[in-house]
Amino acid sequence: MNSKERSRGKLRATWSRLTARTDESRPDRSGGVSAARADSRRVPAAGPPDERMGEAPYVPYGLRLMGAWGWRLIVLVAAAALLITGLSYVTDIFIPLLISLLFAALLSPMVDFLQRHGWKRGLATGAVFVGAIVIVAGLLTLAGQQIVTGFSALSDQAIAGYKSVVQWLQSGPFGLSTDQLANVMNNVVDQGEKAFKSNSNEIIGGALSATSTAGHILAGGAITLFATFFFLLDGRRITRWLLRMLPARAQQRATGASLRGWITLVHYVRIQIAVAFTDAVGISIGAAILGVPLVVPLGILVFIGSFIPLVGAIVTGIVAVLIALVAKGWVIALIMLAVVVAVQQLESHGLQPFMMGKAVSVHPLGVVIAVAAGSFLLGIVGALFAVPFVAVANSFISYLVGKDPFPDKQLDSGKDVPADETPVADVGKPVAARRGSTDEPPGETADEPAGETADEPAGEGTQHHDG
Repeated sequence: MNSKERSRGKLRATWSRLTARTDESRPDRSGGVSAARADSRRVPAAGPPDERMGEAPYVPYGLRLMGAWGWRLIVLVAAAALLITGLSYVTDIFIPLLISLLFAALLSPMVDFLQRHGWKRGLATGAVFVGAIVIVAGLLTLAGQQIVTGFSALSDQAIAGYKSVVQWLQSGPFGLSTDQLANVMNNVVDQGEKAFKSNSNEIIGGALSATSTAGHILAGGAITLFATFFFLLDGRRITRWLLRMLPARAQQRATGASLRGWITLVHYVRIQIAVAFTDAVGISIGAAILGVPLVVPLGILVFIGSFIPLVGAIVTGIVAVLIALVAKGWVIALIMLAVVVAVQQLESHGLQPFMMGKAVSVHPLGVVIAVAAGSFLLGIVGALFAVPFVAVANSFISYLVGKDPFPDKQLDSGKDVPADETPVADVGKPVAARRGSTDEPPGETADEPAGETADEPAGEGTQHHDG
Protein backbone atom coordinates (compact mmCIF):
# COMPACT_ATOMS: atom_id res chain seq x y z
CA MET A 1 0.00 0.00 0.00
CA ASN A 2 2.74 2.35 0.91
CA SER A 3 4.65 1.60 -2.26
CA LYS A 4 1.56 2.37 -4.35
CA GLU A 5 1.10 5.71 -2.59
CA ARG A 6 4.71 6.61 -3.17
CA SER A 7 4.43 5.76 -6.84
CA ARG A 8 1.29 7.89 -7.18
CA GLY A 9 3.10 10.82 -5.47
CA LYS A 10 6.00 10.59 -7.90
CA LEU A 11 3.63 10.53 -10.85
CA ARG A 12 1.79 13.62 -9.55
CA ALA A 13 5.10 15.51 -9.10
CA THR A 14 6.27 14.56 -12.58
CA TRP A 15 2.94 15.63 -14.08
CA SER A 16 3.10 18.97 -12.24
CA ARG A 17 6.57 19.68 -13.61
CA LEU A 18 5.54 18.83 -17.15
CA THR A 19 2.42 21.01 -16.85
CA ALA A 20 4.48 23.94 -15.57
CA ARG A 21 6.93 23.66 -18.47
CA THR A 22 4.05 23.53 -20.96
CA ASP A 23 2.48 26.66 -19.46
CA GLU A 24 5.78 28.53 -19.65
CA SER A 25 6.27 27.73 -23.34
CA ARG A 26 2.65 28.40 -24.34
CA PRO A 27 2.08 31.90 -25.90
CA ASP A 28 -0.30 34.18 -24.05
CA ARG A 29 -3.13 36.14 -25.65
CA SER A 30 -0.88 39.10 -26.48
CA GLY A 31 1.38 36.91 -28.58
CA GLY A 32 4.25 36.81 -26.09
CA VAL A 33 5.52 34.14 -23.81
CA SER A 34 3.90 33.52 -20.52
CA ALA A 35 4.65 35.64 -17.51
CA ALA A 36 6.24 32.75 -15.69
CA ARG A 37 8.70 32.15 -18.51
CA ALA A 38 9.46 35.86 -18.81
CA ASP A 39 10.13 36.03 -15.10
CA SER A 40 12.42 33.03 -15.32
CA ARG A 41 14.48 34.60 -18.12
CA ARG A 42 14.50 38.14 -16.77
CA VAL A 43 18.00 39.37 -15.86
CA PRO A 44 18.12 40.50 -12.26
CA ALA A 45 18.43 44.25 -11.88
CA ALA A 46 21.77 45.53 -10.84
CA GLY A 47 21.95 45.89 -7.14
CA PRO A 48 23.21 48.89 -5.25
CA PRO A 49 26.85 49.86 -5.63
CA ASP A 50 27.71 48.01 -2.43
CA GLU A 51 26.52 44.68 -3.88
CA ARG A 52 27.92 45.33 -7.34
CA MET A 53 31.36 46.10 -6.01
CA GLY A 54 31.29 43.21 -3.59
CA GLU A 55 32.15 45.42 -0.63
CA ALA A 56 30.62 45.92 2.75
CA PRO A 57 27.53 48.16 2.69
CA TYR A 58 28.67 50.10 5.73
CA VAL A 59 30.90 52.49 3.68
CA PRO A 60 28.84 54.78 1.41
CA TYR A 61 29.56 54.59 -2.29
CA GLY A 62 30.32 58.32 -2.51
CA LEU A 63 32.92 58.02 0.22
CA ARG A 64 34.56 55.09 -1.55
CA LEU A 65 34.59 57.07 -4.80
CA MET A 66 36.25 60.05 -3.12
CA GLY A 67 38.74 57.70 -1.52
CA ALA A 68 39.63 56.23 -4.90
CA TRP A 69 40.23 59.72 -6.29
CA GLY A 70 42.08 60.75 -3.15
CA TRP A 71 44.74 58.06 -3.13
CA ARG A 72 45.38 58.57 -6.84
CA LEU A 73 45.85 62.29 -6.29
CA ILE A 74 48.19 61.55 -3.40
CA VAL A 75 50.27 59.29 -5.65
CA LEU A 76 50.44 62.00 -8.34
CA VAL A 77 51.49 64.66 -5.83
CA ALA A 78 54.09 62.34 -4.34
CA ALA A 79 55.45 61.56 -7.80
CA ALA A 80 55.65 65.28 -8.63
CA ALA A 81 57.41 66.00 -5.33
CA LEU A 82 59.86 63.17 -5.96
CA LEU A 83 60.53 64.49 -9.46
CA ILE A 84 61.15 68.04 -8.22
CA THR A 85 63.42 66.75 -5.46
CA GLY A 86 65.41 64.70 -7.95
CA LEU A 87 65.73 67.60 -10.37
CA SER A 88 66.99 69.83 -7.57
CA TYR A 89 70.16 67.71 -7.46
CA VAL A 90 70.86 68.23 -11.18
CA THR A 91 69.88 71.87 -11.61
CA ASP A 92 73.25 72.65 -13.20
CA ILE A 93 72.20 70.42 -16.12
CA PHE A 94 68.41 70.69 -16.07
CA ILE A 95 68.16 74.50 -16.06
CA PRO A 96 70.52 74.98 -19.05
CA LEU A 97 68.45 72.43 -20.97
CA LEU A 98 65.26 74.39 -20.26
CA ILE A 99 66.91 77.64 -21.34
CA SER A 100 68.13 75.96 -24.52
CA LEU A 101 64.53 74.92 -25.27
CA LEU A 102 63.50 78.58 -25.15
CA PHE A 103 66.36 79.52 -27.47
CA ALA A 104 65.42 76.69 -29.83
CA ALA A 105 61.80 77.87 -29.88
CA LEU A 106 63.04 81.35 -30.78
CA LEU A 107 65.50 80.32 -33.50
CA SER A 108 63.78 77.29 -35.07
CA PRO A 109 61.44 79.35 -37.33
CA MET A 110 64.49 80.99 -38.92
CA VAL A 111 66.15 77.61 -39.47
CA ASP A 112 63.00 76.24 -41.10
CA PHE A 113 62.71 79.37 -43.25
CA LEU A 114 66.22 78.84 -44.63
CA GLN A 115 65.57 75.13 -45.11
CA ARG A 116 62.43 75.83 -47.14
CA HIS A 117 64.50 78.06 -49.40
CA GLY A 118 67.02 75.38 -50.33
CA TRP A 119 69.47 75.38 -47.42
CA LYS A 120 70.57 72.11 -45.88
CA ARG A 121 69.40 71.63 -42.31
CA GLY A 122 72.91 71.61 -40.89
CA LEU A 123 73.99 74.69 -42.82
CA ALA A 124 70.84 76.60 -41.85
CA THR A 125 71.29 75.64 -38.20
CA GLY A 126 74.92 76.75 -38.18
CA ALA A 127 74.16 80.07 -39.85
CA VAL A 128 71.31 80.95 -37.49
CA PHE A 129 73.24 79.76 -34.43
CA VAL A 130 76.38 81.75 -35.25
CA GLY A 131 74.32 84.80 -36.17
CA ALA A 132 72.51 84.71 -32.84
CA ILE A 133 75.80 84.45 -30.94
CA VAL A 134 77.23 87.41 -32.87
CA ILE A 135 74.17 89.56 -32.13
CA VAL A 136 74.19 88.73 -28.41
CA ALA A 137 77.94 89.30 -28.15
CA GLY A 138 77.59 92.64 -29.92
CA LEU A 139 74.85 93.79 -27.56
CA LEU A 140 76.87 92.76 -24.50
CA THR A 141 79.96 94.54 -25.85
CA LEU A 142 77.96 97.70 -26.47
CA ALA A 143 76.47 97.51 -22.99
CA GLY A 144 79.93 97.07 -21.46
CA GLN A 145 81.27 100.09 -23.30
CA GLN A 146 78.30 102.16 -22.16
CA ILE A 147 78.85 101.10 -18.56
CA VAL A 148 82.55 101.96 -18.68
CA THR A 149 82.00 105.36 -20.29
CA GLY A 150 78.97 106.21 -18.20
CA PHE A 151 80.27 105.02 -14.85
CA SER A 152 82.61 107.96 -14.35
CA ALA A 153 79.85 110.44 -15.13
CA LEU A 154 77.45 108.56 -12.87
CA SER A 155 79.97 108.53 -10.01
CA ASP A 156 80.52 112.29 -10.40
CA GLN A 157 76.77 112.83 -10.30
CA ALA A 158 76.49 110.60 -7.23
CA ILE A 159 79.18 112.63 -5.43
CA ALA A 160 77.41 115.85 -6.38
CA GLY A 161 74.16 114.41 -5.06
CA TYR A 162 75.84 113.45 -1.80
CA LYS A 163 77.20 116.98 -1.37
CA SER A 164 73.75 118.45 -1.98
CA VAL A 165 72.27 116.16 0.68
CA VAL A 166 74.96 117.21 3.17
CA GLN A 167 74.33 120.86 2.40
CA TRP A 168 70.60 120.37 2.92
CA LEU A 169 71.21 118.68 6.29
CA GLN A 170 73.30 121.67 7.37
CA SER A 171 71.05 124.46 6.10
CA GLY A 172 67.72 122.68 6.29
CA PRO A 173 65.38 122.07 9.20
CA PHE A 174 67.84 119.75 10.95
CA GLY A 175 70.59 122.39 11.18
CA LEU A 176 73.42 119.90 11.68
CA SER A 177 76.93 121.27 12.03
CA THR A 178 80.00 120.00 10.22
CA ASP A 179 81.33 118.33 13.39
CA GLN A 180 78.05 116.50 13.95
CA LEU A 181 78.03 115.21 10.39
CA ALA A 182 81.66 114.14 10.73
CA ASN A 183 80.85 112.23 13.93
CA VAL A 184 77.95 110.48 12.19
CA MET A 185 80.17 109.46 9.29
CA ASN A 186 82.93 108.26 11.63
CA ASN A 187 80.42 106.15 13.54
CA VAL A 188 79.18 104.62 10.30
CA VAL A 189 82.76 103.80 9.23
CA ASP A 190 83.57 102.29 12.64
CA GLN A 191 80.46 100.12 12.58
CA GLY A 192 81.36 98.95 9.08
CA GLU A 193 84.88 97.97 10.14
CA LYS A 194 83.57 96.06 13.16
CA ALA A 195 81.02 94.23 11.04
CA PHE A 196 83.71 93.30 8.52
CA LYS A 197 86.06 91.96 11.19
CA SER A 198 83.36 89.96 12.98
CA ASN A 199 82.07 88.42 9.73
CA SER A 200 85.36 87.97 7.90
CA ASN A 201 84.96 84.19 7.65
CA GLU A 202 81.49 84.54 6.16
CA ILE A 203 82.74 87.13 3.70
CA ILE A 204 85.63 84.91 2.59
CA GLY A 205 83.25 81.97 2.27
CA GLY A 206 80.89 84.11 0.22
CA ALA A 207 83.74 85.10 -2.09
CA LEU A 208 84.70 81.45 -2.60
CA SER A 209 81.06 80.59 -3.19
CA ALA A 210 80.83 83.37 -5.77
CA THR A 211 83.86 81.90 -7.54
CA SER A 212 82.24 78.47 -7.59
CA THR A 213 78.98 80.00 -8.81
CA ALA A 214 80.83 81.71 -11.64
CA GLY A 215 82.24 78.33 -12.66
CA HIS A 216 78.76 76.79 -12.62
CA ILE A 217 77.46 79.66 -14.74
CA LEU A 218 80.19 79.14 -17.33
CA ALA A 219 79.52 75.39 -17.44
CA GLY A 220 75.78 76.02 -17.72
CA GLY A 221 76.37 78.46 -20.55
CA ALA A 222 78.38 75.86 -22.44
CA ILE A 223 75.65 73.25 -21.95
CA THR A 224 73.03 75.75 -23.12
CA LEU A 225 74.90 76.54 -26.33
CA PHE A 226 75.61 72.87 -27.05
CA ALA A 227 72.01 71.77 -26.39
CA THR A 228 70.52 74.65 -28.38
CA PHE A 229 72.54 73.73 -31.45
CA PHE A 230 71.46 70.09 -31.37
CA PHE A 231 67.84 70.90 -30.56
CA LEU A 232 67.80 72.99 -33.74
CA LEU A 233 69.64 70.38 -35.79
CA ASP A 234 68.13 67.08 -34.55
CA GLY A 235 65.02 68.12 -32.66
CA ARG A 236 62.73 65.79 -34.59
CA ARG A 237 65.04 62.82 -34.12
CA ILE A 238 65.36 63.51 -30.41
CA THR A 239 61.59 63.65 -30.05
CA ARG A 240 61.15 60.37 -31.95
CA TRP A 241 63.59 58.73 -29.60
CA LEU A 242 61.66 59.99 -26.59
CA LEU A 243 58.34 58.83 -28.04
CA ARG A 244 59.69 55.30 -28.46
CA MET A 245 59.50 54.95 -24.69
CA LEU A 246 55.69 55.12 -24.86
CA PRO A 247 53.39 52.23 -25.83
CA ALA A 248 52.95 51.95 -29.60
CA ARG A 249 49.23 52.79 -29.53
CA ALA A 250 49.91 55.98 -27.53
CA GLN A 251 52.71 57.36 -29.69
CA GLN A 252 50.54 58.99 -32.34
CA ARG A 253 48.43 60.92 -29.83
CA ALA A 254 51.55 61.87 -27.90
CA THR A 255 53.08 63.16 -31.13
CA GLY A 256 50.05 65.35 -31.81
CA ALA A 257 49.98 66.64 -28.24
CA SER A 258 53.70 67.40 -28.22
CA LEU A 259 53.37 69.28 -31.52
CA ARG A 260 50.63 71.49 -30.05
CA GLY A 261 52.74 72.07 -26.96
CA TRP A 262 55.70 73.09 -29.11
CA ILE A 263 53.54 75.49 -31.12
CA THR A 264 52.39 77.08 -27.87
CA LEU A 265 55.98 77.46 -26.68
CA VAL A 266 57.01 79.09 -29.98
CA HIS A 267 54.08 81.50 -29.74
CA TYR A 268 54.96 82.31 -26.14
CA VAL A 269 58.61 83.05 -26.91
CA ARG A 270 57.68 85.25 -29.86
CA ILE A 271 55.19 87.19 -27.77
CA GLN A 272 57.66 87.63 -24.91
CA ILE A 273 60.33 88.85 -27.33
CA ALA A 274 57.94 91.46 -28.71
CA VAL A 275 56.80 92.49 -25.23
CA ALA A 276 60.36 92.71 -23.89
CA PHE A 277 61.48 94.70 -26.92
CA THR A 278 58.58 97.13 -26.45
CA ASP A 279 59.39 97.64 -22.77
CA ALA A 280 63.11 98.09 -23.43
CA VAL A 281 62.64 100.56 -26.28
CA GLY A 282 59.98 102.59 -24.46
CA ILE A 283 61.92 102.92 -21.22
CA SER A 284 65.20 103.57 -23.05
CA ILE A 285 63.64 106.37 -25.12
CA GLY A 286 62.21 107.94 -21.97
CA ALA A 287 65.58 107.71 -20.20
CA ALA A 288 67.39 109.23 -23.19
CA ILE A 289 64.96 112.15 -23.38
CA LEU A 290 65.38 112.81 -19.65
CA GLY A 291 69.17 112.64 -19.94
CA VAL A 292 69.55 109.60 -17.68
CA PRO A 293 72.92 107.86 -18.16
CA LEU A 294 73.48 104.18 -18.99
CA VAL A 295 70.61 104.06 -21.47
CA VAL A 296 71.80 100.98 -23.40
CA PRO A 297 72.62 98.83 -20.33
CA LEU A 298 69.31 99.87 -18.81
CA GLY A 299 67.46 98.82 -21.97
CA ILE A 300 69.19 95.43 -22.02
CA LEU A 301 68.35 94.93 -18.34
CA VAL A 302 64.69 95.76 -18.98
CA PHE A 303 64.65 93.40 -21.98
CA ILE A 304 65.99 90.48 -19.94
CA GLY A 305 63.79 91.24 -16.93
CA SER A 306 60.64 91.27 -19.04
CA PHE A 307 60.89 87.49 -19.46
CA ILE A 308 60.05 87.07 -15.76
CA PRO A 309 56.34 87.89 -15.42
CA LEU A 310 55.33 90.45 -12.79
CA VAL A 311 58.62 90.41 -10.86
CA GLY A 312 60.94 91.35 -13.72
CA ALA A 313 59.00 94.48 -14.68
CA ILE A 314 58.92 95.73 -11.08
CA VAL A 315 62.63 95.16 -10.41
CA THR A 316 63.87 96.70 -13.66
CA GLY A 317 61.53 99.66 -13.20
CA ILE A 318 62.95 100.29 -9.73
CA VAL A 319 66.50 100.17 -11.13
CA ALA A 320 65.60 102.73 -13.81
CA VAL A 321 64.08 105.08 -11.23
CA LEU A 322 67.08 104.74 -8.89
CA ILE A 323 69.53 105.56 -11.69
CA ALA A 324 67.46 108.63 -12.54
CA LEU A 325 67.36 109.62 -8.86
CA VAL A 326 71.13 109.36 -8.42
CA ALA A 327 71.95 111.07 -11.70
CA LYS A 328 69.28 113.77 -12.04
CA GLY A 329 67.47 114.19 -8.75
CA TRP A 330 64.02 113.37 -7.44
CA VAL A 331 62.07 115.41 -10.03
CA ILE A 332 63.55 113.50 -12.97
CA ALA A 333 63.15 110.29 -10.95
CA LEU A 334 59.41 110.93 -10.59
CA ILE A 335 59.11 111.59 -14.32
CA MET A 336 61.07 108.39 -15.00
CA LEU A 337 58.69 106.52 -12.71
CA ALA A 338 55.74 107.84 -14.72
CA VAL A 339 57.42 106.71 -17.96
CA VAL A 340 58.03 103.21 -16.58
CA VAL A 341 54.44 102.84 -15.36
CA ALA A 342 53.01 104.13 -18.66
CA VAL A 343 55.11 101.74 -20.77
CA GLN A 344 54.30 98.73 -18.62
CA GLN A 345 50.58 99.51 -18.53
CA LEU A 346 50.52 99.87 -22.31
CA GLU A 347 52.28 96.55 -22.66
CA SER A 348 50.22 94.60 -20.12
CA HIS A 349 46.76 95.94 -21.03
CA GLY A 350 47.15 96.63 -24.73
CA LEU A 351 49.95 94.80 -26.49
CA GLN A 352 50.16 91.53 -24.60
CA PRO A 353 46.43 90.55 -24.59
CA PHE A 354 46.21 91.42 -28.28
CA MET A 355 49.22 89.27 -29.19
CA MET A 356 48.45 86.39 -26.85
CA GLY A 357 45.06 85.61 -28.35
CA LYS A 358 44.13 81.96 -28.07
CA ALA A 359 47.63 80.64 -28.67
CA VAL A 360 48.73 81.06 -25.05
CA SER A 361 45.41 81.10 -23.20
CA VAL A 362 46.38 81.33 -19.54
CA HIS A 363 44.14 83.24 -17.15
CA PRO A 364 45.82 86.09 -15.20
CA LEU A 365 45.06 84.27 -11.95
CA GLY A 366 46.82 81.21 -13.36
CA VAL A 367 49.83 83.37 -14.21
CA VAL A 368 50.02 84.73 -10.66
CA ILE A 369 49.68 81.29 -9.07
CA ALA A 370 52.17 79.74 -11.50
CA VAL A 371 54.77 82.44 -10.88
CA ALA A 372 54.31 82.19 -7.11
CA ALA A 373 54.59 78.39 -7.14
CA GLY A 374 57.60 78.46 -9.47
CA SER A 375 59.36 81.04 -7.32
CA PHE A 376 58.69 79.00 -4.18
CA LEU A 377 60.00 75.76 -5.69
CA LEU A 378 62.88 76.88 -7.92
CA GLY A 379 63.45 80.56 -7.16
CA ILE A 380 63.95 82.97 -10.03
CA VAL A 381 64.32 80.09 -12.49
CA GLY A 382 60.90 78.80 -11.48
CA ALA A 383 59.41 82.24 -12.02
CA LEU A 384 60.99 82.34 -15.48
CA PHE A 385 59.60 78.98 -16.63
CA ALA A 386 56.29 78.93 -14.75
CA VAL A 387 54.10 80.57 -17.39
CA PRO A 388 55.51 78.71 -20.44
CA PHE A 389 55.18 75.44 -18.54
CA VAL A 390 51.53 76.11 -17.72
CA ALA A 391 50.80 77.23 -21.29
CA VAL A 392 52.44 74.16 -22.84
CA ALA A 393 50.73 71.82 -20.37
CA ASN A 394 47.38 73.43 -21.16
CA SER A 395 47.74 72.80 -24.90
CA PHE A 396 49.15 69.30 -24.35
CA ILE A 397 46.35 68.15 -22.05
CA SER A 398 43.64 69.86 -24.10
CA TYR A 399 44.61 67.84 -27.15
CA LEU A 400 44.73 64.58 -25.20
CA VAL A 401 41.17 65.09 -23.90
CA GLY A 402 39.86 65.85 -27.38
CA LYS A 403 40.01 69.66 -27.54
CA ASP A 404 42.47 70.67 -30.23
CA PRO A 405 43.84 74.15 -29.34
CA PHE A 406 44.74 74.73 -33.01
CA PRO A 407 41.88 73.24 -35.06
CA ASP A 408 42.30 75.75 -37.88
CA LYS A 409 45.85 74.62 -38.62
CA GLN A 410 44.84 71.06 -39.61
CA LEU A 411 48.07 69.69 -38.20
CA ASP A 412 46.99 66.05 -38.35
CA SER A 413 46.26 66.33 -42.07
CA GLY A 414 49.71 67.72 -42.85
CA LYS A 415 48.75 71.35 -43.32
CA ASP A 416 50.84 73.96 -41.54
CA VAL A 417 53.49 71.38 -40.74
CA PRO A 418 57.01 72.63 -41.55
CA ALA A 419 59.27 71.27 -44.23
CA ASP A 420 60.32 67.72 -43.56
CA GLU A 421 61.25 64.55 -45.33
CA THR A 422 57.75 63.16 -44.83
CA PRO A 423 55.25 63.66 -47.69
CA VAL A 424 52.05 65.53 -46.86
CA ALA A 425 49.90 62.53 -47.69
CA ASP A 426 51.76 60.43 -45.12
CA VAL A 427 51.62 62.83 -42.18
CA GLY A 428 49.88 61.08 -39.31
CA LYS A 429 50.51 57.56 -40.62
CA PRO A 430 52.72 55.09 -38.77
CA VAL A 431 56.38 55.37 -39.69
CA ALA A 432 56.64 51.70 -40.56
CA ALA A 433 53.75 52.05 -43.03
CA ARG A 434 55.32 55.14 -44.64
CA ARG A 435 58.81 53.72 -45.09
CA GLY A 436 57.90 50.10 -45.69
CA SER A 437 59.90 48.88 -42.71
CA THR A 438 59.34 47.87 -39.12
CA ASP A 439 62.41 49.44 -37.55
CA GLU A 440 60.39 52.20 -35.89
CA PRO A 441 57.22 51.82 -33.84
CA PRO A 442 53.90 53.02 -35.22
CA GLY A 443 52.51 56.40 -34.40
CA GLU A 444 55.66 58.40 -35.10
CA THR A 445 55.37 61.19 -37.57
CA ALA A 446 57.68 63.84 -38.89
CA ASP A 447 55.93 66.62 -37.11
CA GLU A 448 57.59 66.26 -33.75
CA PRO A 449 57.84 69.47 -31.79
CA ALA A 450 61.51 70.42 -31.58
CA GLY A 451 62.92 72.43 -34.42
CA GLU A 452 59.66 73.20 -36.23
CA THR A 453 57.83 76.23 -37.46
CA ALA A 454 54.65 76.67 -35.51
CA ASP A 455 52.48 78.54 -37.91
CA GLU A 456 53.91 78.50 -41.41
CA PRO A 457 51.32 78.67 -44.19
CA ALA A 458 50.22 75.48 -45.78
CA GLY A 459 52.10 74.23 -48.76
CA GLU A 460 55.21 76.38 -48.55
CA GLY A 461 57.37 73.85 -46.80
CA THR A 462 55.98 70.69 -48.41
CA GLN A 463 54.86 71.59 -51.88
CA HIS A 464 57.80 69.73 -53.44
CA HIS A 465 56.33 66.48 -52.13
CA ASP A 466 52.96 66.89 -53.80
CA GLY A 467 52.42 64.77 -56.77
